[in-house]
Amino acid sequence: MRLTRLIPAAATAALVAAVSVASLPGPAAEVPAVTRDISVAPTPLPLACPGPLEVPVGDIDTGDSDLDAGSDDRTFWSAPEGDALGEGNAVAGAWGTQVERVGGGDIAGLAGTACSAPSQDQWLVAGATSLGASARLVLSNTSDASVRAHVTLHGPVGVIDEAIVVSVAPHSQQSLLLEGIEAEIPALAVHVVAGGVGVGAALQDSRLNGFVAAGTEWAAPTHTGTDLIVPIAGPVTADAPGTLRLVAPDGADVTLSLWGSDGERGWLGEDVVTVEAGAVTDLALPAGDLQAVRIEADAPVAAAASVTVARDAPADTGVAYALDQAWTEAQAATSDERAVVVPGGELSIVAAATESTRLTLTDADGAVVVDEPLSAGTVRRVEVEAEPGSVLIGTGPAAWALTVADGEAGFLTTLSPTPTSVPDRLVTIAPGTYVGSP
Repeated sequence: MRLTRLIPAAATAALVAAVSVASLPGPAAEVPAVTRDISVAPTPLPLACPGPLEVPVGDIDTGDSDLDAGSDDRTFWSAPEGDALGEGNAVAGAWGTQVERVGGGDIAGLAGTACSAPSQDQWLVAGATSLGASARLVLSNTSDASVRAHVTLHGPVGVIDEAIVVSVAPHSQQSLLLEGIEAEIPALAVHVVAGGVGVGAALQDSRLNGFVAAGTEWAAPTHTGTDLIVPIAGPVTADAPGTLRLVAPDGADVTLSLWGSDGERGWLGEDVVTVEAGAVTDLALPAGDLQAVRIEADAPVAAAASVTVARDAPADTGVAYALDQAWTEAQAATSDERAVVVPGGELSIVAAATESTRLTLTDADGAVVVDEPLSAGTVRRVEVEAEPGSVLIGTGPAAWALTVADGEAGFLTTLSPTPTSVPDRLVTIAPGTYVGSP
């Protein structure tokens, strides 16, 4: 009797199990994965200032002040104040600048740069490692976590060997002498790709002509794009030449327009210059007092321009002129707010625009410091009077740079404005399994 009563219950359980199995969806009923792109506003990190210049061969004392590698005549200035970061500084805020004057020796000159925000992908278009040249790359990490950076060198023949991997500890710097990694590169561009929050990067470009200084300058990361403007910092002459440097990561056909104070000037014989993928191309700038170059390309290009200032060389050196040099990075004509901190010295703004506009620069309180008309396709220089440590802020569509000169010594440097806000980053979100799940 007990067995007979259990049979209907067992049959019912089997029936329920069969119905449950039959109702389960098969593989064809799976919901497709949906991805979404969302915009994320990163938390701003302190800016990185690379710190003092270094003499590539060390401060060698020969007993002759004209031939000594180093110099006791050095003045270093930076603003605003920041926290120690290796030999440099980490500056909290939207802007920062450093300028150093070296009165003699191998790196005599004026070298300045805007302090840079950490970036995951950046190009520095400057430097050389050929005889008489030194290129010192400074990587700065202002975050609380270690960052690994991949450094790739580019020259006239393209990519040079494999990327160098550099680990930068939290709140520290790493310095690389690139001539010790790859010598005899006559024209250099450096591509820095970093993980995490990125790194700040700056390049010290130092030159010698025999025993005579031929210019030292800091080069900052340059903008990469298909429509760029490079303001030329100073006059170009036979004794003080200038150069436009281009690199296209994937190659590009580039149209170059040379602008002067009265409009477009003739320059190149060909309308289009072909830049091979990853190769560095140098083009000599023609003589002129005031110039800018517009770059239009069918693929992204990174660019910068250098000018030199000539002064009499010391006697019995076999060289007629000593030089100082200034690098100016390419800019996109944008209405995004950009700023630069003003140092001491003889100050002027060099500006150019693709459309007629006004060059309007204010200080941090909103007071107008510069307000001048600017015609399309022309260049204008405007003298500036501002207290050291004050800020110039611009929002118009003009490309502009602050030139700083010591006319009596024959020194020159250029400061390019930097964005005052961190751009949003696009993040792709897609469904997935937990780490370790099948």
